[in-house]
This record gives sequence, C-alpha cells and structure tokens, in this order.
Amino acid sequence: VLLYFAEPDSLQPGERVFDIALQDKIVVTNVDLTKSTGKNQALVKRFEGIRIADALKISLQKSSSATQHPTLSGVELIAE
Repeated sequence: VLLYFAEPDSLQPGERVFDIALQDKIVVTNVDLTKSTGKNQALVKRFEGIRIADALKISLQKSSSATQHPTLSGVELIAE
C-alpha cells in the first residue's frame, strides 16, 4: 500500500499532525506534512504486508494538538 500526501495549505509545523492506521492498526504516528516536506511537496509512505480481503480501511486520526484535519492525496495498491 502506498499513500500519497501533499500539504495544500500554507501552515506552520504542528498545525496538521495525524496518525495513520491501516486495517485498524496504527502504522505511523505524528505525521506532520509541513515539517516533513513543506507546501505542495509530495510525501509517499509505503506499507508492505497489508492484507486486503474485500476492502482497505484507511484511518487518519488528527492529533489532539493539531488545528487542521488530516489530508490524503492518493492511494496505490500493489499485489505482493
């Protein structure tokens, strides 16, 4: 599973921070797009070994300190 992100807004680090869960399991915590890449720059997260039967469940959970909701730009599935 590849997840594609890009920060569309001019935010300060810490304003959009979130955790990523796939199939109800947290796979990454404290993603901060502004801190990682800045505005309009791609960030790709790759996760291997994710079992998908009928559907892929993606959950993005906003950090309690963040002021902006998570954003996701794209999803790619690759058979292993």
